[in-house]
Amino acid sequence: MCIIRLISILSLLAAPLWVSSAQAADDKPAQELVVLNWEEYLDPELVAEFEEAFNVKVREVYYENDTERDKLLLQSGGEEYDIALLDGVSIATYQKRGWLAKIDESQTPNLSHVYDRWRSAHH
Repeated sequence: MCIIRLISILSLLAAPLWVSSAQAADDKPAQELVVLNWEEYLDPELVAEFEEAFNVKVREVYYENDTERDKLLLQSGGEEYDIALLDGVSIATYQKRGWLAKIDESQTPNLSHVYDRWRSAHH
């Protein structure tokens, strides 16, 4: 996955979780964004830039394979994770089972910056 796409996806999915720097008080703790992900998939420098830009703390939970990822999601009912990175095959399966939440476009102003081909890749 290219870095620009990843930044776009993280920004898009995290939009409801952060407040702008102008609104955030310095003494307020950053909100936490929990990402279920493959280890070493996200560049730590990119994560740090994202955290700084959006006043959010990213906590990555790692899995080694799709079976382990699915087990983690099922054990928590999906409630422990804000974002789970999936491959294309899994996205289609999750979508068929109704496990994916629709993106509220009114809450994601950055959606206009995501190429249409990525927005409609699995519809």
